[in-house]
Amino acid sequence: MNIMSHPASNPHQPALGQKQQERNVDSAKKINRRSWLRRAVVRATSIMLLFFVLAGCTKEQRDDVIGKVPGGGLGSTPDQWYNLKVRYGIGKRGTMGAVRREGYSLYWDYMAVDRKDLHAKFKLHPTTDGWAYWETEDGYWLSLKATGWAYRSYESNRIEWKIVDGKLYNKYWKSDWQNYPLGAEYRWVSVSDAYYAGVGLGDDKVLRDCELEPVQ
Repeated sequence: MNIMSHPASNPHQPALGQKQQERNVDSAKKINRRSWLRRAVVRATSIMLLFFVLAGCTKEQRDDVIGKVPGGGLGSTPDQWYNLKVRYGIGKRGTMGAVRREGYSLYWDYMAVDRKDLHAKFKLHPTTDGWAYWETEDGYWLSLKATGWAYRSYESNRIEWKIVDGKLYNKYWKSDWQNYPLGAEYRWVSVSDAYYAGVGLGDDKVLRDCELEPVQ
């Protein structure tokens, strides 16, 4: 009998189709390796692109990209308190604070940016898209009056705030003050002369370089 006419009966001869199966397995392994390398290249490229994008962003834009929200997002804690540092007028630097202590005058609950003392401390309670309610250490909340002036309100009247490109925006009624960044204007009111914080005061009075600075 010619054994070569029945290769399957030869123990030293691969079975029919075995070489083809091995070639298929090798091809599948090569495809998997190429897919893994392709995914690795895509991930590395994405990381590099993100690095270059963040390098050209402002701090607020970087925080928005990576989802960092002071007082509740990446790298912070819900119990962190902050001062709000601003630039107002012609190159003046200030810290938002109370016009007067509670009950000191008719305008004690209004907010100003030129306080040498009475600096307000804020704790942020994040909502969505970087917005947050700002609680003050004396148990009130940063809000706006219907007239547009910033003040410390009860929780029932609190509104959301967000720093964008160094300006502080609010979520008051959309038809009123929602698209107006906070500003400051010097007013002499009773015994409380100050740079009062408010909205709709004019482009030249908008607060600039707004930044939350962690405090103890």
